[in-house]
Amino acid sequence: MSVAELLADRATWVLKGPYGTRGNSVYVGLEHDDAGWRQVARTAADHGWLAQATVAPSRRQWADRTCYQDLSIVMLRGRWAGYVSRISENFRVNVAQGGGRQIVYGHQDVSWAGLVL
Repeated sequence: MSVAELLADRATWVLKGPYGTRGNSVYVGLEHDDAGWRQVARTAADHGWLAQATVAPSRRQWADRTCYQDLSIVMLRGRWAGYVSRISENFRVNVAQGGGRQIVYGHQDVSWAGLVL
């Protein structure tokens, strides 16, 4: 991924640094002006960050508020093990930044026994 590709349409990209936690190294193109995004894109390209296509979370009514919701796949031992959903009033759906978790569906053929979570 080149800097030029990231700059061509910042609204379509999310960049993730390798060592951040709790969403602290997640940069959403829609949240930056052109100059700020240019700086983030150059840093990402220079250091091999993950470039991910933006997928807008769905909107749901939750506790009398309109919130964003996402759905993620859970992998254990290299196999699909279930789903987890998060919900937040913020576009950046992150439990550590004020969001919440919803029901997790587990796959019956994958054992969670013995895993340290």
